[in-house]
Amino acid sequence: MSTLGFEQGDELHDRAGEIVAGRYRLDTLLGRGGMGYVYRAQHLELDEPVVLKFIHAFLARDPVARGR
Repeated sequence: MSTLGFEQGDELHDRAGEIVAGRYRLDTLLGRGGMGYVYRAQHLELDEPVVLKFIHAFLARDPVARGR
């Protein structure tokens, strides 16, 4: 799981158009919360819509938070 470099307290940056893991293009930010951000995306190889959730970087370093 990628964190996209989000840190606690970061301003929201629109990542639309960014390619993640070489196979997903982020399209629209659907929401954000205490754990991270959710984007509608496109799987480039399958040409299928997907939803990707990214946890905040500070939580990605916490094994308990990652387990949730």
